[in-house]
Amino acid sequence: DQIAAQINPSGVLMLRGAPRLIISNRPFEVGTRFTASYGGQDYELELVAIDRTTFTLRYRGEELTRPIKPVR
Repeated sequence: DQIAAQINPSGVLMLRGAPRLIISNRPFEVGTRFTASYGGQDYELELVAIDRTTFTLRYRGEELTRPIKPVR
């Protein structure tokens, strides 16, 4: 939970019929891998699902769904 909380998307964009998660003004597609640091250690997370209001990350077979909080 604490690692995934570091990834803060601003919204979702549909591009070529597939959703993209917008993080730091860059679109990321399902299958993208992120490296997040926590407690001085790096962890590789995979973006496995995107819908209108949530996104799902996977780490070592565990999945966590987080809300997308649009920037207003």
